[in-house]
Amino acid sequence: CNNKDIIFTEWSEFIAASSGNSNNSVRPWLENDLSETLAELAGEKEMTVENVAFRYGTVELDVLNNGGRYYFHPNFGFWTKQ
Repeated sequence: CNNKDIIFTEWSEFIAASSGNSNNSVRPWLENDLSETLAELAGEKEMTVENVAFRYGTVELDVLNNGGRYYFHPNFGFWTKQ
């Protein structure tokens, strides 16, 4: 899987696509910055940020048949449309 097969989306697009509505009062309750999280973990593990990112921040996805694509949202992860 490569980056051209992944579509990054905004929160409002995810809500509209997943629930059929765009209720603006619904918001994620947990927000993490990946860079900050990796830096904290690197300090705890006494590793470089690069090594922590490679070990804990790498995702491998299966290739989808029929030209399918993955969608990504930082709060909800990866999904495909049916």
